[in-house]
Parts: sequence; C-alpha cells; structure tokens
Amino acid sequence: MQAQMLLLKSNQILYLQVSALMEMFSGGPLEHKVMERAGCVDYSATEWELLNRDVYQRRISFRFDKSLSRYGGEATTTQQKYNLPNQNDWIVEEVMTLQGVQNEDYSSVRS
Repeated sequence: MQAQMLLLKSNQILYLQVSALMEMFSGGPLEHKVMERAGCVDYSATEWELLNRDVYQRRISFRFDKSLSRYGGEATTTQQKYNLPNQNDWIVEEVMTLQGVQNEDYSSVRS
C-alpha cells in the first residue's frame, strides 16, 4: 500500500498518493501547469542533481504575474529533497530569494 497524504482546503478533503504529489516536484508538465495557475510567469526549473549520496538539489526561477501580484517581482529558489532514513518518505526543503518585491510594514497606533 502506498502512503497517502491528506490535504485540507476550503472545507474540502483531498486524498492524494504521495507519488502523485511528488510528481509536482518533477519539473514536468504538471509542475509547470500548477505554477502557471499560481501566477508564476517564465517558470524555469533545472534538473535534480545529486549532491551527495541521498540529497538532490535544483534551482527554480520565475516572475510574479502583475495581474495577480500588486508589485510583480521575481523569485529564485533552491530546493533540496532527500529520503528519510529507513522510510519511503521524501522531505523537500526550499530557500527563496525575492527580487523587486516590495516589503512594507503595516501598523496602526491607537490611543
């Protein structure tokens, strides 16, 4: 039996096979389609490269669609994935760098 993952969204429950979810990180058509719908333009991902015995890494870049994002901007990410020891589970970690994205502090003072 393959592992299943439970996702909750807007009071809906979705059961997914972990292998189907990991396809989202394969760099294939499904990943590109999901990212396009999320507002990522010019989405580009490198192939997974083996860093050491069990760790793979890739880089991703994209722009934010200005019609969906107030300020636009770009993102560059580095993802690493690896199997948990003695298990058939994957961990995917991501570090994202944003360029041209305005970061503002919103605060209000009341007396």
